[in-house]
Amino acid sequence: MTTKTFTIAGITQHDSNPAKIRWSNDLIRRIKQFTKSHPEGRCDFVQLPNDMTKLEALQFLQTHEAFQSPDDQVIISDAMSDRSKTSNSGYKVSLSLDAIRERGKAQLADTEVLESVLDAVVS
Repeated sequence: MTTKTFTIAGITQHDSNPAKIRWSNDLIRRIKQFTKSHPEGRCDFVQLPNDMTKLEALQFLQTHEAFQSPDDQVIISDAMSDRSKTSNSGYKVSLSLDAIRERGKAQLADTEVLESVLDAVVS
C-alpha cells in the first residue's frame, strides 16, 4: 500500500464518461490540465485540511458538503471499496507446480472440445 499524500481531492467528469475521483498537490495545475482537454466537463476539487492518503481523502470527501449528492456518494463509496481491497492485499498466493500443470491440462481439454464442436458444425 502506498503512503503518498495529497492536499487536493475531487471529482471530474467529461462527456458521457463516468465520473472519477482525482487527487493532486497542485490545484491550479490540475484544473488547467483537466479543463484544457475538457472545457465543458465537471471539475470539482477541494483543499484537504492536511496531507492525506487516498483512503483518508475519500473519507473526507464522503462527509464534505460539496459531494453529498447520491451520485457523488456512490462514486466515493466505490473508490473506497477499491482502495480498501488493494490495501488489504498483503498476502502471498503460492501455487504448486502440479496445480499449474493441471490448469494447463484443463485448458487443453477445453480446446479439444471446442475444436470437435467446430468440426461438427463446419462439416
